Amino acid sequence: MNEKRWVLWLHVFLLLVIIALQITVGSVAFVYRNQGDEVLDNAWGRVYKSDPRVILDLENFFQCCGFEHVLDRAIPVTCALDLRYMTGCRENILTAFQDSLQAIGVIGAILGGIELVSLLGAAILFHRFDKHRYDQEQDGEASLVRALLEAHHVDRQIEEARRQRERQLEYEALAGQVRSQTLARAREEGLLDRGSSQGKGSRDPPPYGTF
Repeated sequence: MNEKRWVLWLHVFLLLVIIALQITVGSVAFVYRNQGDEVLDNAWGRVYKSDPRVILDLENFFQCCGFEHVLDRAIPVTCALDLRYMTGCRENILTAFQDSLQAIGVIGAILGGIELVSLLGAAILFHRFDKHRYDQEQDGEASLVRALLEAHHVDRQIEEARRQRERQLEYEALAGQVRSQTLARAREEGLLDRGSSQGKGSRDPPPYGTF
């Protein structure tokens, strides 16, 4: 159970990191979405000075010459005459740039939906684990309560048996006292001896020759 919870925590942590990266990328894209002209113009100027070959590759790929127009930092300067491209590259590159940002947004939305579903699944699993643990604790507490009640019931039965035994012993002792007192009183009044002698006379046969 603890290992499963650890894996879920790792899963949630990774999802949160990915969501944070997506938010960062989305924020950057949102900031630069309306600054495409300036960003592309600066990038074209830097590449034009540092690596003109990249400019030539862009012109061949987008079938254009220069940035704003065919004479704006074109490689070569006679690009329009050599390659027969009569438009600048700005619009084509800007369109591709905006399409890329839109694709990033769509992919981010799809990934965000998948991540939300994953987080929802992790939350459901956490809830099930907690509920299972709570049920186990409740079952343990219920078992303990039942055991305590049974033990209390047994103690009460033992106590009741002990009290009954004590009452029985008291009754027997009281009956013995009453019996002893009755016999003693009978001896004092001579009832016990007289009854014994009368009984003996009635049981003995008369002497021989008295009839």
